Amino acid sequence: MITSDIMTRDVATISVDAHVRHAVSVMLERGVSGLPVTDSDGKLVGIITEGDLMSRKEIGRSLLDRQDHPMTDENDLKNYIHCNSWRVGDVMSPEVVTVADTTSLATVTEMMLSRNIKRIPVTSDRAVIGIVSRRDLLKATSFSGIEHIARGDEGIRLAASARIRNDLGFDPERLKIDVHGGTVAVTGVHLTDLQLRAVKCVIEGIPGASFSGKPT
Repeated sequence: MITSDIMTRDVATISVDAHVRHAVSVMLERGVSGLPVTDSDGKLVGIITEGDLMSRKEIGRSLLDRQDHPMTDENDLKNYIHCNSWRVGDVMSPEVVTVADTTSLATVTEMMLSRNIKRIPVTSDRAVIGIVSRRDLLKATSFSGIEHIARGDEGIRLAASARIRNDLGFDPERLKIDVHGGTVAVTGVHLTDLQLRAVKCVIEGIPGASFSGKPT
């Protein structure tokens, strides 16, 4: 599956020059935790998230960092602006990870996990055409396997053999795979309980198949 299969297409965006209160209002109204930020041409320039708003003076965060001397450090000044400005462009995160609508879900998942992010805008020529979130990725779980059902016991046996080889690296020639009425039993030389559990996961991922364990 690819990003376009699961992404949310009705994406709420916010202007870089919009008021922070407006951004918060849209986030609350739409029930989202982040908004892509666009310029006057509709091109993506950043993203504003709940995390960007956790240091706002309105919730008392900035009170922890009161100054008793003139603020001259560039990073301190930028941080002050980030915490106190009402312009979305000053509060947003300008570095945005994006994907194309043809990006594989495996790549999207790896990007989210490695960068610890919850959502990724989907762009085409810097224009936002969708957004994919961790919740959207759950759709892949519900869709998986429903479109291709192995036909008959022999179809299930062949599917099981192929997936055991591809997913687990086991040589199916060393396994005995019996299928009766869609119920699969597997045994083999030196097949440990943990390996058998992994095989069970493979079998249960085949539509129309159930796992009964080792043949008796």
